[in-house]
Order: sequence, then C-alpha cells, then structure tokens
Amino acid sequence: MSIPSETGSKTSALGQILNGEVASALWWHNVLRSPLGMVRRIRMTKKRKSGGRSKGGKGRSELVQCTNCGMLVPRDKIKRVTSRFSLVDPALARELRASGAYLARPSTFKYYCVSCAIHFGISKVRAHDERRRLY
Repeated sequence: MSIPSETGSKTSALGQILNGEVASALWWHNVLRSPLGMVRRIRMTKKRKSGGRSKGGKGRSELVQCTNCGMLVPRDKIKRVTSRFSLVDPALARELRASGAYLARPSTFKYYCVSCAIHFGISKVRAHDERRRLY
C-alpha cells in the first residue's frame, strides 16, 4: 500500500516501517511525516480534561448497568439519579404526620449512561465555554 507523501511522490512507508508486515488497512490516519522522513504518531484531540469520568488516577472502576438501555458503563462515568417515594397514600401520610408519626421514604437509585441521560434531559449538551461549569 502506498500513499502520497507531503512532497507529492508515492512512497511505500508501510514497508519501511514494518518490514512488509501489514498492521492495519488505515494505519496512516494518525501518522505524521517529519521533514527527515521519520514517522511520528499524532495524539487525538481531547474534548474533556477528565475524559468524561470522575475517577482521577485510580485505574479501572467497576461496571454498572444503565437502567434504561442496559449498557455497561464504568461507575465513575454514569449519571446517578436519586428519587424518593412514599410507601403510604398521600392523604393518610398527612394525617400520620399531623399525629407526629415518622414516615420513612426509601430512595431508589437509577443509573444512566451518557446517551440516555441526555435523552431524558438529566444532562444537557453545553457549548464549549460552558462545559466546565456545573449546573
């Protein structure tokens, strides 16, 4: 496979680099040629400093299943929604609270992947200058 270089002539850079072994059909997508003919890899641009996660430098985190679509997402990347519900009818709850009873309201946790969180309006798509701000 040969591709046009920056000067316009065709060279077999793949043969020079890998001695005839084929690495990938599109190996040259993230490769840049320097003036000396050496090949350097280019790093892809990064949209967020955190990579969309809150893990810091702690390595791999456990996977959690999205409540909506079932996709496995790292625990530090999910959007967690806490909702509380009452076990008692609202009219009865009012009477019990008036008499001084304590009513427990258990919480349920829902875990959403990023695409489902955007779909349900939990997370919003923000402009570049607004991305660092929290809601």
